[in-house]
Amino acid sequence: MVLLDIKKGGILLFIVGLFLGLGLGLIISVSIVKPMDEIVVSRLAMLAEKAIYISDIVRATDVAYIIPVAVYASYSALKANTITDLKILPPPEVYLERPIDLVNTTLNSLRSSKPPSEVKELHELLINKFSVLLAKLLDFKGNVKSGDLEPLDALREYREISNICSEILNLTKAISNTLRESV
Repeated sequence: MVLLDIKKGGILLFIVGLFLGLGLGLIISVSIVKPMDEIVVSRLAMLAEKAIYISDIVRATDVAYIIPVAVYASYSALKANTITDLKILPPPEVYLERPIDLVNTTLNSLRSSKPPSEVKELHELLINKFSVLLAKLLDFKGNVKSGDLEPLDALREYREISNICSEILNLTKAISNTLRESV
């Protein structure tokens, strides 16, 4: 009988210990999971902000690839119209209208976006480069439209605009690399 009481007491003690251990484990895990949940939510929010910002950087990259092509098309039309004097092609400034709209839209988007702290300086440089690019494009379009621009001068302006676009591409690459390293 005594042996039976010891077994009952041992089993009872085991069950009480099991419930006590499970209860403490549950309390500890809930207290750990709650802060982890907050950490995960804040991390996901930060990643979402970066993803939205990266979409602006992708747009800036696309625009920087498109602009030199449009300016070269305008230069080619100007050159062809000057050489042939037939004015068969559309006016050279037509090739610049949509690219100017793209640069303006991208510039406004970059100004309104909130960059992550690690790329704030690069973001400001990118905004400045887009402002310079927009001014150059408007100046180029005005010169082309007035008819005062010679093909050689147009080629020089094309090179300047192309160089600005190359600088923009380098900035967007630096921003992308910095963001990739910080994630």
